[in-house]
Formats: sequence, structure tokens, C-alpha cells
Amino acid sequence: MKKILVLIMFVSSLSAVYSTAQAARCKVELQTFRGRTLNTFIGRDRFDRQEACYKAKRKCRRELRRRQDNGRNPYASCVKIRRQRRVRCSIDLVNRRGRVIDSFTGVARERRRACMKARRQCRAEKERLQTRRGRRGRRGGRGRRNLTCQR
Repeated sequence: MKKILVLIMFVSSLSAVYSTAQAARCKVELQTFRGRTLNTFIGRDRFDRQEACYKAKRKCRRELRRRQDNGRNPYASCVKIRRQRRVRCSIDLVNRRGRVIDSFTGVARERRRACMKARRQCRAEKERLQTRRGRRGRRGGRGRRNLTCQR
């Protein structure tokens, strides 16, 4: 009898894990005509992403109708948000002998922007190291020279 109970519990726990692993989500935003997000709605369904999107859109439309009935946001709309991938880019701060002093990572939706963020961080650190102050707080301390930012 105990073995049967243990087996039933094991099977039910597996089905619970499987159902949560297969859960579908969809995100819909209530946006003004200029693209500003007013509210975000998330729909969930056990297996079907389309059903999750339907639920999120329905919530959004209800909120939009309520707002417009009150005279607010006449040109707003519900917009389905696609999954946004995040891209990383790393830039190294290197001395004249090729030794890496520090690494900086930028994260954005586009590779170009991620690299711009990382490069900006690298340049700020390079500037900070090259204009290091002397012992008495005056400029003119030796600082590091010939530093470059490389991908």
C-alpha cells in the first residue's frame, strides 16, 4: 500500500513539474499613440501561447475601454510585445604591451548599442586612469599612458 501511495505521489509531482515547464506567457502593453507604455498585461496558459496572448489582449482591451469611457487616452492601443533578446558586447582596456587592464560589458537589444555602452565605460575608465592626481591632490600625477579600448 505504501509503495502505491509513493508511486502516485511521484507521478503527480512529475505532472506538476511538466505542466510548469510547459507554461506559456504573453505580454501586451497599453500604449499611447506616441509609444509610451501606460500599463502592461501578462497572459498565462498551461500549454498554448496563443491562448495566453488572447487572455492578455482581453485584459488590455478591458482597461483601454474603461479609460476611453472616462475620456482618457482616446488614441491608445494594445500592442503585443515580442520576446526581446539581449545582446552582450565586451570591450577590453589594454596597455601598450597588450596586457588587459580591465574588461567592460554592455548589454542592449542590438549589438551596436551594446558595444557603444561598453566602449563608453572603457573610455571613462581610460580617462580616469590617465588623469590620475598626484600625492598632494594636484593634477599632473604620472597616470597611465598609451591605453586603448579594444573589442
